[in-house]
Amino acid sequence: MVFNQDESLAYILCELTEELVVAKRDHLDWKIVQQIELLPNSETGEAAAAIKMSNDGRFLYTSSRAQSKISLFEVDPNTDLVAFKNAFDSQGDFPRDFELVADGEWLITANQRSNNLASFKVNKETGELNFSGHTIDIGAPVCISEVL
Repeated sequence: MVFNQDESLAYILCELTEELVVAKRDHLDWKIVQQIELLPNSETGEAAAAIKMSNDGRFLYTSSRAQSKISLFEVDPNTDLVAFKNAFDSQGDFPRDFELVADGEWLITANQRSNNLASFKVNKETGELNFSGHTIDIGAPVCISEVL
């Protein structure tokens, strides 16, 4: 789960249904305002794993392990609802985790079953990912975090 900057919205990743749920805070309660598939028109693999938000709050990224995909969603600034934009191959098998690093300039995937990390350049205007062509072999990565 990640929150928007003022913590009035929660974006919740549902592992087994492979859905993204948007919940809005209403005083002390939370109300679901949207549910959307991570990979529209795809069979679910019951294996969603990670969710991250861009620094500017405009884009959400999720990983689907069974399909080895990173999904991109755009957050509408007027409605706070999300729209699926694209899905990208994680350049490995079973992306257990990923991280936005270098102030959101890069996205690194941790592909557990293929034993590798892969790097993608992030287009800050569109949120789109462009595989850098670089991977590194590492034994069964399951978590990745930028250390500052």
